[in-house]
Amino acid sequence: MWHTLTKEEVRRKLRTDLANGLTEEEAKKRQKEYGENKLKDKKKNNIMIKFLLQFNDFMIIILLIAAGVSAVISYAEGTRRIY
Repeated sequence: MWHTLTKEEVRRKLRTDLANGLTEEEAKKRQKEYGENKLKDKKKNNIMIKFLLQFNDFMIIILLIAAGVSAVISYAEGTRRIY
């Protein structure tokens, strides 16, 4: 929305002075009203969750199943070869 407005329209809507900005009083008043200009921190996943999320893909699951089936068949035949 803001990118479609002219500089003058933005100045008028925000009730500010383009040359001097906000006064100290106005800045404190707006900070009390709207809060600090900060983004909320996003909760970070621990390393184990990050590792497990790597397997959240259909193709990876198919490859793991195929590797498991191959290992079981190799063990059952008694070849036990590792390449």
